[in-house]
Amino acid sequence: MTKKSGAVGVALLLICALPLQAQRRVRRPEIRFQGAPQYTQQELLAAAGLKPGVRLNRREVRAHARRLMDTGFFNEVRFKSNWKTMLFTLTPSTHLYPMHLENVPLTPGKELDAKLHQRFPLYHDLLPARGSVVDGICQAFQQMLGVKGIKVTVKAALTSGLGPQKLTAVDFTIVSPAVRIGHI
Repeated sequence: MTKKSGAVGVALLLICALPLQAQRRVRRPEIRFQGAPQYTQQELLAAAGLKPGVRLNRREVRAHARRLMDTGFFNEVRFKSNWKTMLFTLTPSTHLYPMHLENVPLTPGKELDAKLHQRFPLYHDLLPARGSVVDGICQAFQQMLGVKGIKVTVKAALTSGLGPQKLTAVDFTIVSPAVRIGHI
């Protein structure tokens, strides 16, 4: 009888404790960015691959910070967190360049810029000289041309002296197969 009443008592304690456990809400830290007002919080979240309300350990946060740094848009990405806030402090790169399409048969302009911004949220008409975004844009151009039946390899490089103003730009070029664009 004592074993039975002990088991019933433990069961009652567990049943009573469940609603208390369910009432406790685990607070998710708010994710914030500072130091780069030219980008929206949503753009930075997307570029870092972060989703609000998701709990992350320190290694995972470091990986998301590295992802932001790898874009090439920042010279430094630091973070600190506590139970309330995860704060990323960003130092934007001061060296961003316009895009130039050397022999890539795509039409530059608002439509292309919108497609690129949709895939690369930090892209706003200017690019770093190198980084994951530049590499991703090379792949995006290859895919866009592949849809049209054109199989190519696109590379990007920082080029100076383009045009009469001696402009420095990130130059996208089809390197394989050899393509020349001009008047015949």
